[in-house]
Amino acid sequence: MKPAKHACLTRRELAEWVFGAAAVSTLGCGRLDSFVGNGLPSAGELVMPNKALGHRLRDMPPRSETSNLLEASLVKEHHDCVVVGAGVAGLTAGWFLDELGIDDYLIVELDDAPGGTSRSDVAGGAEGQFASGLGYPWGAHYLPVPQANNHALIEWLQAIGVVASIQDDGKPVVFEEYLCRDPEERVFVDGRWSLGLYPEAIAGASDRAERDRFRRLMLQWANKKDSAGNHLFAIPTSQTGFEEASRQLDRLTMAEYMRQQGFSSEPLLWLVDHACRDDYGLSMKQTSAWAGIFYFASRMDRDTGASQSVITWPQGNGFLVDKLLERSDTRLRCGHAVLRIEHDDDGRHLLEVLPANGEASFVVRARTVILATPSFVTARMVDLGSSDNAAFRPPEYGSWLVANVHLDKRPDADGPHSHWDSVLYGSPSLGYVNAGHQAGIDHGPTIWTWYHPLCDVPPKQRRRFLETLTWSDVAGLVLTDLGAAHPGIHERVTRLDAMLWGHAMVSPEPGTISRSRWRGSGDDSNTIALAHTDLSGMALFEEAFDHGRSAAHKIAKRLSNGVPA
Repeated sequence: MKPAKHACLTRRELAEWVFGAAAVSTLGCGRLDSFVGNGLPSAGELVMPNKALGHRLRDMPPRSETSNLLEASLVKEHHDCVVVGAGVAGLTAGWFLDELGIDDYLIVELDDAPGGTSRSDVAGGAEGQFASGLGYPWGAHYLPVPQANNHALIEWLQAIGVVASIQDDGKPVVFEEYLCRDPEERVFVDGRWSLGLYPEAIAGASDRAERDRFRRLMLQWANKKDSAGNHLFAIPTSQTGFEEASRQLDRLTMAEYMRQQGFSSEPLLWLVDHACRDDYGLSMKQTSAWAGIFYFASRMDRDTGASQSVITWPQGNGFLVDKLLERSDTRLRCGHAVLRIEHDDDGRHLLEVLPANGEASFVVRARTVILATPSFVTARMVDLGSSDNAAFRPPEYGSWLVANVHLDKRPDADGPHSHWDSVLYGSPSLGYVNAGHQAGIDHGPTIWTWYHPLCDVPPKQRRRFLETLTWSDVAGLVLTDLGAAHPGIHERVTRLDAMLWGHAMVSPEPGTISRSRWRGSGDDSNTIALAHTDLSGMALFEEAFDHGRSAAHKIAKRLSNGVPA
C-alpha cells in the first residue's frame, strides 16, 4: 500500500502503513480512532531534524564551474581545520584536535543542535513536574561497557569521570551511578510483564533449548579469530579481522542465517529480530547476518558468554555529547550548511557555507578539513576522486519515529517497580525507555522515550510518508501502541513531542559491511579526512568515536608536517 495522498488515508490505513497490517489487527483500529480528537495530550510538537535547510540543499540546482567561489571578497574566515558535522564523530574529532594542541578549528553543523542521533533535551522546572530538570534522549540512549581492547574509548571515559579505574587486564571499572539500575529490562507478553528481554512467559522447553544453543553459537563467534589473531567480532570494527567467513555472512540476511542453523523458536526469532531493529532499524529479514551476529558476539564476555553491562543516563548518550562539547562548544556553529568544497592555487580548501537564517553564503578557507558527514552529503560537497567515490557509494539509511511522552504519574497497572527498558512483544515498535529510572525517580512524573523504526517500507517512500504525518497522527499511534500494555495511558500524558528522523543512520543490509571495509579516512598525506559511521556500515557510538579520533590524529600529523597557511 502506498499513501499517494495523506488526505486519502483512513486511520486504519495510516496505522497499517506505519505498523503493518498484522500489528494493527492486534492493536485494534477502534482504539486508534478513540485517541484522535478527544484523547490526545494538550501539548506537544512534531519536529524533523535538518528539514528546512536540508531540503534547501537537496533542491538546489547543480552549481556552475564558473562560480565566483574563489573571489577573495567572499572569504570571511581562516582556520587550521574545519570539521563538517557535529554528530558524535565530528565532536570527537574536535575533542582530540584540542587534545593534540590544534586550537584553531571550527565545527559546522547543518542542524540547529549538535549531537546527531545522540542529541537530548531537558524538561525544566517550568513544567512544574521536574524541579531540577530531567534529561531525556531523542535517539541513542546507552553504551555497553567497553571490552578491554577498546583502549581509547576506555581512557576517554576515565577522563570524563565515567570510568573509575582500569584493571590490570585492561577492563574498565565504571562508577556505579552510571551503570543501569535494576530492574533493567522487561517485556510485555501474553498480557503481563516478564523480567528480561527474552519472552520467558511463552517459552517451552524446546524454545529454551534453542535459546541456549544460540548463545553457545554466539560465544563461538565471539572467540573466533582470523589468521592474524584479530577477533572477527570486536568493537570498534577497525580492530576486527575480516576474512572469507565474514564475507559469506555479509552476503546473507540474519533471517537466512537463522534458518540455515535450524532455529525455528518463535521467542528466539523475535528476540533476534528485536535486536536488529533496536541497533540497526532493520528487521532480521533485512539485516546482514554479519551485523546480526555482531550485535551479540561483540558485546559478550568471551569467557562466560554474559552480555556486557550497560552504561546509561536519563538523557541517554546526550550525556556523552555534552562531555564532548566541553572542548568545542565555543568553536561550534549550528544552523550552517557546507554547500561545496574547492581548492585555491596554494592547495588550501575553500568551503562555501550557507547560514540557515537566510543570509548569503560565504567562504571559509581551511588548511585541512574533516568530513564527519553521511556519505550522500559528503559526495555532494566534494569530489573525492573516482576510486574513492566508487567505494563511498551512499548506503541506505533508516527512518525512525521517536516520541517523548511526559507523564504526570505512572500508570496504575504499571506495577510496584520502575524499569529502564520496556518492550512490547509483537509490536513493531521497540517500546520505551524511562528517563526517570536512571535518575532514581521511581514514582510520580517521568518521561518515556518511545522508539519505532520504519523497517518494512522502501527508503524513499518512508521519508515521503514521514513528511505527511501530523502531530495528531503520531500522538495517536504512540498512545495506541502504549495502550496495549497500559490501558488509559492517555489520561496520564501531559505532553507528547515527536521527532521524525528521515535519514537516521546507515542500514547494514547484506553487502554493506563488505563495502565499508574498502572505505578509508585518507592517508597521512591528505588534507581531507573522513569520519562517520558510514565508514563502518553501523551507526554505533563506539564507531563514531573511533572514526572521529582517527581523523583528528591524521589531521594533526598533517598540520605538524606543514600545510599552506
